[in-house]
Amino acid sequence: MRRVIALIVLVAVVGATRADAKDGAGADVGPSGDPVVYVGSPGSNQPGGASGGKGTVTCVLHDFGGTNDGGVSLGPGAPVSDPVEGSIYIIVCTNADGVVVYQAVITYQPGTTVIDAATLARQAYKELPLLYPDPHTAPPSDQQQLVGVRTWMWLDPAQWQPRSATAAIPGLSATVTAQPSEVRWDMGDGTIVTCNGPGTPYDPSRADGDQHSDCTHVFEHDGTKQVRATIVWRVTWQGSDGSGGTLPTVERSTQFPLDVAQRQAVINK
Repeated sequence: MRRVIALIVLVAVVGATRADAKDGAGADVGPSGDPVVYVGSPGSNQPGGASGGKGTVTCVLHDFGGTNDGGVSLGPGAPVSDPVEGSIYIIVCTNADGVVVYQAVITYQPGTTVIDAATLARQAYKELPLLYPDPHTAPPSDQQQLVGVRTWMWLDPAQWQPRSATAAIPGLSATVTAQPSEVRWDMGDGTIVTCNGPGTPYDPSRADGDQHSDCTHVFEHDGTKQVRATIVWRVTWQGSDGSGGTLPTVERSTQFPLDVAQRQAVINK
């Protein structure tokens, strides 16, 4: 009896369970094609839950269904548990939702790997549980910001950690690691503030002059500003066979409103 081949790709992921957005929230696509969360009421932020895959990809060999008169493949046939050396099969990989994430025609050779490390890395990349930003401001986002007074911005420091996923078949694995590199704050007034870290949380128990942040902004005009915080993730991969490389940068964004007011001072003489 020939070697049974049922390639199971186990993807180990690190991440939190994504929570639902609050009132008025929706979803859209950002400039890089990544999801953007829109929060519709002041003070309600999308919790920094995970986005991405479900964590498991399963690959199985199927009979090759042949081709039609035009030479187009008829697709996979029945699953195969006892493949024959030199025969043509279709390998089909599906995620936890049953969606096909990889499919290829292969010639079966016992003892050889039908998926290389780079292919494993691309599948693990899709399963990364990258986080949506959990943005904070001082004054808080449910209070008015003031024209001419700096607004502090920061993310939950717990979000500033690498996220990884590993895909493996017998004898070969690939680990993908996403490292947060910067936060871009689109302040809704034409200004982009880029911060190299999550920012410094504002401590209301300390005097303003005793604390400092490089991640602040001063609004020059009043009105409601749609602020968008974007985490930029740099992604690399490493195969157990010594191969490795980089994968496309990924962005995750959360958008929320800030109400900016103009306060007039009255001086009595």
